[in-house]
Amino acid sequence: MDPNVLAVLAQIGSADERHMVQLTLRNLTDETVLIDPYNLCGGSELSAPIFTIVDAGGHKVPYKGRMVKRGEPDFDRFIRLPPKADHVTSCALDGSYRFEGREPPYRVQYSVYNMHPTEDYFQIRSQAITMAR
Repeated sequence: MDPNVLAVLAQIGSADERHMVQLTLRNLTDETVLIDPYNLCGGSELSAPIFTIVDAGGHKVPYKGRMVKRGEPDFDRFIRLPPKADHVTSCALDGSYRFEGREPPYRVQYSVYNMHPTEDYFQIRSQAITMAR
Protein backbone atom coordinates (compact mmCIF):
# COMPACT_ATOMS: atom_id res chain seq x y z
CA MET A 1 0.00 0.00 0.00
CA ASP A 2 1.18 3.51 -0.78
CA PRO A 3 -0.66 5.80 1.64
CA ASN A 4 -1.93 8.81 -0.19
CA VAL A 5 -3.95 11.16 1.98
CA LEU A 6 -5.01 14.58 0.74
CA ALA A 7 -5.22 17.28 3.44
CA VAL A 8 -7.36 20.36 2.82
CA LEU A 9 -7.31 23.26 5.27
CA ALA A 10 -9.91 26.05 5.46
CA GLN A 11 -10.55 28.95 7.81
CA ILE A 12 -13.96 28.85 9.44
CA GLY A 13 -15.79 31.41 11.54
CA SER A 14 -16.62 31.18 15.21
CA ALA A 15 -18.05 33.60 17.73
CA ASP A 16 -15.81 32.28 20.52
CA GLU A 17 -12.42 31.89 18.81
CA ARG A 18 -10.67 34.11 16.29
CA HIS A 19 -8.45 31.53 14.62
CA MET A 20 -10.60 28.54 13.65
CA VAL A 21 -9.65 26.03 10.98
CA GLN A 22 -11.30 23.00 9.44
CA LEU A 23 -9.09 20.11 8.38
CA THR A 24 -10.33 17.54 5.87
CA LEU A 25 -8.30 14.38 5.29
CA ARG A 26 -9.27 12.37 2.20
CA ASN A 27 -8.05 8.83 1.60
CA LEU A 28 -7.16 8.64 -2.09
CA THR A 29 -6.28 4.93 -1.98
CA ASP A 30 -8.31 1.75 -2.34
CA GLU A 31 -7.38 0.56 1.16
CA THR A 32 -8.14 1.77 4.67
CA VAL A 33 -5.52 4.16 6.04
CA LEU A 34 -4.86 4.57 9.76
CA ILE A 35 -4.50 8.15 11.04
CA ASP A 36 -2.73 8.85 14.32
CA PRO A 37 -5.23 10.70 16.56
CA TYR A 38 -2.40 12.97 17.80
CA ASN A 39 -2.13 14.25 14.22
CA LEU A 40 -5.69 15.53 14.22
CA CYS A 41 -7.20 18.73 15.49
CA GLY A 42 -10.33 19.01 17.52
CA GLY A 43 -11.46 21.40 20.21
CA SER A 44 -9.41 24.21 21.68
CA GLU A 45 -6.08 22.56 22.48
CA LEU A 46 -3.81 20.41 20.36
CA SER A 47 -1.55 17.54 21.49
CA ALA A 48 1.30 18.46 19.13
CA PRO A 49 2.41 21.32 16.85
CA ILE A 50 0.65 20.01 13.74
CA PHE A 51 0.38 23.45 12.12
CA THR A 52 3.08 25.81 10.93
CA ILE A 53 1.94 29.41 11.29
CA VAL A 54 3.89 32.42 10.03
CA ASP A 55 2.92 36.04 10.72
CA ALA A 56 2.98 39.03 8.35
CA GLY A 57 6.63 39.72 9.18
CA GLY A 58 7.68 36.19 8.24
CA HIS A 59 8.15 35.10 11.87
CA LYS A 60 6.93 31.73 13.06
CA VAL A 61 4.04 31.92 15.54
CA PRO A 62 5.24 29.81 18.50
CA TYR A 63 3.42 26.70 19.64
CA LYS A 64 2.40 26.94 23.31
CA GLY A 65 0.15 23.88 23.55
CA ARG A 66 0.67 20.52 25.15
CA MET A 67 3.41 18.16 24.07
CA VAL A 68 2.08 14.69 24.79
CA LYS A 69 4.75 12.09 25.48
CA ARG A 70 3.69 8.59 24.58
CA GLY A 71 5.06 5.12 24.21
CA GLU A 72 4.64 2.60 21.43
CA PRO A 73 1.69 3.38 19.15
CA ASP A 74 -1.56 1.53 19.79
CA PHE A 75 -2.85 1.16 16.24
CA ASP A 76 -6.23 -0.01 17.59
CA ARG A 77 -6.80 3.59 18.74
CA PHE A 78 -5.98 5.14 15.36
CA ILE A 79 -8.72 6.65 13.19
CA ARG A 80 -9.66 4.29 10.35
CA LEU A 81 -10.10 6.25 7.14
CA PRO A 82 -11.87 4.00 4.58
CA PRO A 83 -11.02 4.10 0.87
CA LYS A 84 -12.10 7.31 -0.87
CA ALA A 85 -13.58 8.64 2.42
CA ASP A 86 -13.11 11.95 4.25
CA HIS A 87 -12.43 12.68 7.91
CA VAL A 88 -13.34 16.26 8.86
CA THR A 89 -12.29 17.98 12.09
CA SER A 90 -12.04 21.56 13.23
CA CYS A 91 -10.18 23.37 15.97
CA ALA A 92 -9.32 26.72 17.45
CA LEU A 93 -5.65 27.61 17.13
CA ASP A 94 -5.75 30.28 19.87
CA GLY A 95 -5.27 27.82 22.73
CA SER A 96 -2.18 26.23 21.19
CA TYR A 97 -0.35 29.04 19.39
CA ARG A 98 0.85 32.40 20.76
CA PHE A 99 -0.77 34.99 18.47
CA GLU A 100 -0.29 37.82 20.99
CA GLY A 101 1.98 40.52 19.56
CA ARG A 102 1.83 39.00 16.07
CA GLU A 103 0.45 40.81 13.05
CA PRO A 104 -1.95 39.26 10.54
CA PRO A 105 -2.26 38.02 7.93
CA TYR A 106 -1.10 34.58 9.01
CA ARG A 107 0.03 31.80 6.69
CA VAL A 108 -1.15 28.46 8.11
CA GLN A 109 -0.25 24.96 6.91
CA TYR A 110 -0.93 21.50 8.32
CA SER A 111 2.02 19.11 8.16
CA VAL A 112 2.60 15.81 10.01
CA TYR A 113 4.44 12.54 9.74
CA ASN A 114 1.85 9.84 10.32
CA MET A 115 2.75 6.43 11.74
CA HIS A 116 1.32 3.36 10.08
CA PRO A 117 1.74 -0.34 10.92
CA THR A 118 2.73 -1.36 7.38
CA GLU A 119 4.32 1.79 5.97
CA ASP A 120 6.32 3.16 8.93
CA TYR A 121 5.87 6.95 8.53
CA PHE A 122 4.36 8.93 5.69
CA GLN A 123 3.87 12.67 5.40
CA ILE A 124 0.53 14.42 5.18
CA ARG A 125 0.63 18.11 4.26
CA SER A 126 -2.10 20.58 3.36
CA GLN A 127 -1.99 23.62 1.16
CA ALA A 128 -1.13 26.88 2.93
CA ILE A 129 -4.00 29.23 3.69
CA THR A 130 -4.00 32.91 4.60
CA MET A 131 -5.93 34.00 7.66
CA ALA A 132 -6.63 37.72 7.66
CA ARG A 133 -7.49 37.97 11.35
